[in-house]
Amino acid sequence: MRKLTFFAVLFLLASIVFTKVEAQSIIPHSIPAPPNDEPTSLVKWLTLEEAVKLNKAQPKPFLIDFYTDWCGWCKHMMRTTYSTQGLADYINTYFYPVKFDAETHDTIHFMDTVFVNTNKEKRHPNDFAIKMLNGQMSYPSTVFMSSDFKFQFNTAGYLEVQSIEPMLIFMVEGVFKASNYNDFSASFKHAFYDSTWTKQTAQIKATSFEAISSNPLNKKKSIALIGADWAVSGKVLLNDLSKDSLLYKLINTEFNFVYMDLFDTRPVMYKGKIYDTLLIGGSRVNELAMSFARNQQLMIPSMVILDEELNPVDVIPQYHEPEMVGAIFSFYASNSYKSMPWQEYYSRYSAERAKKRLLPGGKR
Repeated sequence: MRKLTFFAVLFLLASIVFTKVEAQSIIPHSIPAPPNDEPTSLVKWLTLEEAVKLNKAQPKPFLIDFYTDWCGWCKHMMRTTYSTQGLADYINTYFYPVKFDAETHDTIHFMDTVFVNTNKEKRHPNDFAIKMLNGQMSYPSTVFMSSDFKFQFNTAGYLEVQSIEPMLIFMVEGVFKASNYNDFSASFKHAFYDSTWTKQTAQIKATSFEAISSNPLNKKKSIALIGADWAVSGKVLLNDLSKDSLLYKLINTEFNFVYMDLFDTRPVMYKGKIYDTLLIGGSRVNELAMSFARNQQLMIPSMVILDEELNPVDVIPQYHEPEMVGAIFSFYASNSYKSMPWQEYYSRYSAERAKKRLLPGGKR
């Protein structure tokens, strides 16, 4: 990408598909197992050593549950959240789940470092737990870590299904590479749990490439959002664009907007050529969507920016929070991308936004 540099990969159709988005849940789940004397779980827990070994062959993010034998909420989370069928299936498929006794006296080898617990006092944590939890010894605590161990996200306390769902999506769909968790979580909850927000009518005016091409008076730039039914972060992004007034007003004024499903196999007419489907990884994908990929790699979701002649100008991969999306769209709508680097523009844009917030009546 010329101005914005973000990691992009081809995220192919997964073995577990989000069949229908319900207001009460994103990851399909059933009633959790009833409480009993022993904590139960449908998650297939691994030791840290097992998870690290498996990750070398097939990289996945890590989910590490830090617990203690005396922690009642730890056991309750095993009986409820981690005994929810669909949620457990999702974790087992997309994560290496590790159940770690924070007070173990075992010697732990991790990232070329040895961690021990030489203190014989009761309730004294292992050095590995201290390191991973940044000295904040609260149980249960959940640590999410990227497969390359370069990103870590911690949360303390009991997590119910709806609380942990956005965290799972944040890691699995790589949202952490381009957005912070609080922004994504707020948009996620708006998209799926906020009844007032979800009942709002979509204000974005969508069109098609055929309609754009057939109108010679249409001299706008275009945005093509490439998504897929299983890509939850893409649904969150589309919801932001459709219902955030600043975004949909900017789009409707300055751009044509086209939504493309990566797995929509219907032929598409684009710039006088018919695009059909491609067979990739055993799945039929939209040929036109893949034509926008850089180096045959396409992150879902991706936003393709096209000029007035429908020539691709840039591809913006990943979910981005609404304010960042507004900055990106303004960058191209104003033609600033032709005269200055993105970072320079964004610095000016952010400074101007900060000034407006301090004005009477502005957001503080």
